[in-house]
Amino acid sequence: MEGNWNAFGFKYDNSYTSTKFISALEADGKDEILNYLTMGSGNKISYDPKDYYLAGDQITPETYPNTNGYDAYGNATVYNGLAITVASISETGEAVIRLSYEEPTNSLSIESVTPEPVIVPCRESEIVTIPADTQEITVTFDRMIAAVDEDSFSKIIVASGNQLLDEYHVVTDGREMRIVFDEALESNCDYTLVIPAGVVKSTESQSVRNNFNSIFGFITGV
Repeated sequence: MEGNWNAFGFKYDNSYTSTKFISALEADGKDEILNYLTMGSGNKISYDPKDYYLAGDQITPETYPNTNGYDAYGNATVYNGLAITVASISETGEAVIRLSYEEPTNSLSIESVTPEPVIVPCRESEIVTIPADTQEITVTFDRMIAAVDEDSFSKIIVASGNQLLDEYHVVTDGREMRIVFDEALESNCDYTLVIPAGVVKSTESQSVRNNFNSIFGFITGV
């Protein structure tokens, strides 16, 4: 449950914001229930055994789902240190939950994204668009970066609506990651950039990586 408040009521809802007011957490992290994914038959995907948290499972600042607060773009990257452990589950289904605090680890952080992504949630009148001829998105980290391995950048996702885009490439230069499109983005369209956790590392320390999934939305002008 994400109960942050703004001048108009709760900041998030379950209909029009990407970050949900109340959401079901799935232990496998696939978010199939939350995103209402369907099977090939068109029927809604139901729970499967991997969705349930079992004794010994944890939700921490670095798992997915995690316990972090949300930043301005709806990414769960604001560290609060809360760790939730399922200590035990009885035969009748009663669970013992243990709460604890975890010290923060050394993680790469994103300092800026250019052009500016959409802040969420927002009213339609407040949406800032990016130029329709945009051909590059630059993500700047807090230190020098490189791909974790040769396949890492293939995990980065760019989508428009329900369509995945593949006509782009990813390069790094110092602290910058640049997503360069083969052709300029189309006008009056929405785009989503997903940088999964663990695809970028610090060039100074192999163990320092981006520990959080980062999702940014963009809307091109007319």
